[in-house]
Amino acid sequence: MPDQQFWQSRWDANRIAFHQSKVNPSLAEFVHRLPQPTADTPHPLVLVPYCGKSLDLLFLADKGYRVVGIEFVQKACRDFFTENNLTYTTSSTPSGRTFFHTSDGSITLVPGDYFTFNWEHVPDAPWLAGPVDAVYDRAALIANEPEARGRYAAHTLYLLPPPTHPVAVPILLIITTYDQSAMSGPPFSVPLSEVETSYGREGGCTVEVVKVSKPYEFRGGVKHVETVVVCMRGGKA
Repeated sequence: MPDQQFWQSRWDANRIAFHQSKVNPSLAEFVHRLPQPTADTPHPLVLVPYCGKSLDLLFLADKGYRVVGIEFVQKACRDFFTENNLTYTTSSTPSGRTFFHTSDGSITLVPGDYFTFNWEHVPDAPWLAGPVDAVYDRAALIANEPEARGRYAAHTLYLLPPPTHPVAVPILLIITTYDQSAMSGPPFSVPLSEVETSYGREGGCTVEVVKVSKPYEFRGGVKHVETVVVCMRGGKA
């Protein structure tokens, strides 16, 4: 995939057309497919890979979720808090990994390489207690070149409870499909069959398509189709 230097240069030059200035409509439509807050789990933990400074983080926190975002570029993490007028604390682990979090722990952002991230990189704090309850992926899988996507999916599943976990963990995944020869990524075209392989047959998830958009024009007039998928791991699904 494009390396950290690539993403750093994009953020430094403010070439971030991938950033959406509003909450993603598909997240708003299908947030009910994530575990809902209950008396036993009042603040389910949602992992958001390649989070940028997405307003989706705020949306999820406002819905009562604890959000952990992983982002290559530290500037994006700081910009998220600054632009949304959120007070945050900068901390570091004994290994030197920096992270940022709100005082109530509703949002924690961890800058750095997603592929080297593990839960030892976040503090042993009450707001991060318990396993991941869900994953929200709008812009992560599609940011990876084909040769990296299998590794990305495997690492995402590694960060979740095992398939034997009694409660199903949903991955709300948004992919885009188009003629890759007509446009260079990112975002890259990801066929549904690849999701069915990496998350389904190889990852032990059930894969359900919940929405397919009508074709729409993107960069250079290339026709794209957006597909929203829910992958369920563990539980009785």
